[in-house]
Amino acid sequence: MAASAQPFYEPLSARDAWFLYAERAHTPLDLGTVYVFEDESQVPGGRGALGVEETIKERIHLVPRYRQRIHRVPLNLVHPVWVDDPHFDLGAHVRREVLAPPGDGATLRRLVMRILARPLDMRRP
Repeated sequence: MAASAQPFYEPLSARDAWFLYAERAHTPLDLGTVYVFEDESQVPGGRGALGVEETIKERIHLVPRYRQRIHRVPLNLVHPVWVDDPHFDLGAHVRREVLAPPGDGATLRRLVMRILARPLDMRRP
């Protein structure tokens, strides 16, 4: 970013701020998405999980919010703001996991619960 460029920021909506304020160490309110690929041929173009990640990399510039993080305002005078993250790393947000056999729904649920039980690092987008 050039020295003269002003960083972009936008206040959180009231709803987003509510989620942030209501979250506690033992009650995270973040969301996650799971995609299941049983066979590469089931994905359009046969690109599979790696193809999904490549597609995100190609298009993430279209949704700036996905490259932003939350910044709290000193003394909490107003709602926190969204700020661009100049060090955004998609690899910190996309995971690929292979389930051990039998790879059933119960195994998937345990994995997802373990991942989502960890609080998000608020220093990252």
